[in-house]
Amino acid sequence: MRICFLNQAPKKSAAYEAARIEAQLNSYASPGTKVEIVFPDNYEGSQLYDTIGAQSVLNGLHHMMETPSIVRKIFWAAENGYDAVISSNTFDPGVDGGRLAVNIPVIGLLRTSMHAALTLADRVGITVPLPGHVPYTWRILRRCRSISPERTKSASASWSIVGDPPSTNCFSAASSVATLSGAISHPSRSAGDRILLPVPM
Repeated sequence: MRICFLNQAPKKSAAYEAARIEAQLNSYASPGTKVEIVFPDNYEGSQLYDTIGAQSVLNGLHHMMETPSIVRKIFWAAENGYDAVISSNTFDPGVDGGRLAVNIPVIGLLRTSMHAALTLADRVGITVPLPGHVPYTWRILRRCRSISPERTKSASASWSIVGDPPSTNCFSAASSVATLSGAISHPSRSAGDRILLPVPM
């Protein structure tokens, strides 16, 4: 089995060593399964991700602009022998469109993680890197009927989004830990939550 782990942005914008992450992903895979990191092709306007990312004002616009390129790469993956595609970005860009284009599984990390969390806990809190991600994450989850607030409320489960993370170096591991620690220790934000789900970039 071959799984395409699809990055959200072209390779020139990758902020990680692909070979190291690919090796880590394959360490989780069952024997006979190979995970390969794939990048969408460059597209007009792709520099927006780098520009607004450097300003820490990512608000979802870059995901909307990159969606056609991501869908094309998902189609390419299906045509080139991959058995499934996993979106590497936790905001699931291009997942809905990709599912309409191919007949192989296209998996989004955000919704998959939420489904898993809601089978393990009555309440789920979500942390996000930037304040602008709070309304953006709400919009994504409201589109998912199976994990919408209305459904989870009727099932005695609910989720909430914790914003206002540290403003400095929001992409660092230390910042993520500080955000989670603050959410856990802040009763007005995390009271009653059983799971805190970090949604990084």
